[in-house]
Amino acid sequence: FCILQASVPRDRRRPNECQVVGPHGPTPPRTCGNQADSRRGEEEKPLPSHELQRKVWLLFEYPESSQGARVVAIISVIVILLSIVIFCLETLPEFKHYKVFNTTTNGTKIEEDEVPDITDPFFLIETICIIWFTFELSVRFLACPNKLNFFRDVMNFIDIIAIIPYFITLGTVMAEEEETIDLPKAPVSPQDKSTNQAMSLAILRVIRLVRVFRIFKLSRHSKGLQILGRTLKASMRELGLLIFFLFIGVVLFSSAVYFAEAGTQDSFFKSIPDAFWWAVVTMTTVGYGDMRYRATGGVKPTEPVFSSLHYRCGAILIGGILRGGRLREFVLQVHSGRVLVGRCHDDDRGLW
Repeated sequence: FCILQASVPRDRRRPNECQVVGPHGPTPPRTCGNQADSRRGEEEKPLPSHELQRKVWLLFEYPESSQGARVVAIISVIVILLSIVIFCLETLPEFKHYKVFNTTTNGTKIEEDEVPDITDPFFLIETICIIWFTFELSVRFLACPNKLNFFRDVMNFIDIIAIIPYFITLGTVMAEEEETIDLPKAPVSPQDKSTNQAMSLAILRVIRLVRVFRIFKLSRHSKGLQILGRTLKASMRELGLLIFFLFIGVVLFSSAVYFAEAGTQDSFFKSIPDAFWWAVVTMTTVGYGDMRYRATGGVKPTEPVFSSLHYRCGAILIGGILRGGRLREFVLQVHSGRVLVGRCHDDDRGLW
């Protein structure tokens, strides 16, 4: 059987090397199977050459490397969860801020103030979270072994996107404070002022929406989410095939239901594109119910058959393709394990 060399440091360990223990004691390390079989899809992670830089990189990048790295990972997860909770709570009506705008000489308009107050507790907590995110990102960038690969990593790009909205919001707050100073300004018509305010509010709302991407930062500290991401990446071909077959089914069943209800009063399907939504929610087994089949006359008896065929077709397409992908991955993993164990067993018997 194979005993992996766990005592060898990670940066010096050969990824496909094992030690075979035979009847006469341990034999010299040999490659145990094909690297593509035993470690399919894995790549060696480069480490910085400088000792201090390597320690910092392991501390912030690999939570399993030391107890201190686990503490840093726990702190990071807590800060991420705190920022997500604050992002959701500040939208409650009890915590919203409102601003009064003068529309006419005898009227006012009350709208939600998209620019937070600098003394708002939510803004202060958000500032603390951003300080940690910025510190973590800066330290990881300075300690990373390859600066170019650092920016190529999708997770690092998400980290950058997650902190940009705060600095834009902070700049907006500072700009509003400067506007409160009495300075001579050019006259602006009420219509232009209203248009500028609407545009600014729309931009701020989009910027605030980007903050929701912080939830993806949790995948850095979750092996399950990382495996799920790699699975989706490896299944892009199957997902594309699924969308293609779904598109074919939507067109076929939308056309069928449109012509089946061509002479029906109060039909929901005025055209084939109108039936697309009904076909999508039915084939994906959502069944929203806002549009339904209303065939009458001679077509009415075929309604159960048509609906059952439509529903089962979507379930078979989605379930069959995804099940086939999962089965293929399972077979590959089992085959990889058999090759590895078989070659090690042959080596133990002196047949390799």
